[in-house]
Amino acid sequence: MGLRCRTVTPPRDVTLPLSAVDVSFRSDSEGSVVECSTENRVLFKPLYSLIQDIADRIQLDRVPALDAIRGAIDLWELLLRRDEDLSLERQIGLWGELWFLELAANRNAGLALTSWVGPRGEAHDFRGGNAELEVKTTIGASRVHTINSLDQLVPSPGCSLIVLSLTLKRSGAAGISLPGMVGRVRDMLEPGPDLLSAFNERLHGIGYGDESGTRYQDKYDFRLPPGAMLVTDGSPRVTRALLDLGLGQSLSSRILDVRYRLNLDGIVVETPDPTYYSLLTPFLGYDS
Repeated sequence: MGLRCRTVTPPRDVTLPLSAVDVSFRSDSEGSVVECSTENRVLFKPLYSLIQDIADRIQLDRVPALDAIRGAIDLWELLLRRDEDLSLERQIGLWGELWFLELAANRNAGLALTSWVGPRGEAHDFRGGNAELEVKTTIGASRVHTINSLDQLVPSPGCSLIVLSLTLKRSGAAGISLPGMVGRVRDMLEPGPDLLSAFNERLHGIGYGDESGTRYQDKYDFRLPPGAMLVTDGSPRVTRALLDLGLGQSLSSRILDVRYRLNLDGIVVETPDPTYYSLLTPFLGYDS
């Protein structure tokens, strides 16, 4: 069973994310056609609904055949996509970012959400003016954090970079779960429907869904006070510039990426040290 329709697109290989449905070009005496079909009889009924959607796009919406096929398949794939659980590392990381987002939203919800740029593909988690913040969260006994790339501890041009170190422990009634943290931030943003919608969109982009979120029931509390560190040339880190310096660019260019664990014990300033609040002023509005 399948659909065959005329196309002005020249014959070529087509790659679409369906293993059981074949999409191919053919030529006949009148020109080129594109076919979308399957030989699996079990799939005839659902495929019929799919090709109806494709046909409507072509005939009613005047969409080119290949674009109609791609659009219909993309929509069905989105409809049937399964939620994937976040790894424990990503759960903990999101918990830490939301904890800081709530802290910032207490002062200005709109600016706080705008400053949360990590989910939008930016280099670091938060940006306030010319300052950037990387939130690193662990449930270990010490401040040992995973650095995921050579660029993670490199500030963007013209910016300073602060690392916020959060050390958690699993807790009972005194703790808060990841869904609980999501709910607290939503409560802060609820008076502004646009803010709430933007927040939910960021969560979706990260891979957090409310249905899968019900499985994240572990509660966390702080094992150590929050700590902060300004990244400088003297900070412990691995960067592309340091690899170039040590190996030379020819050898360094062969190292495509690096992931490492960094111990920040004793080199961060902890709350209630005034320097801690001074470092976070661009994001929270504290007086130094």
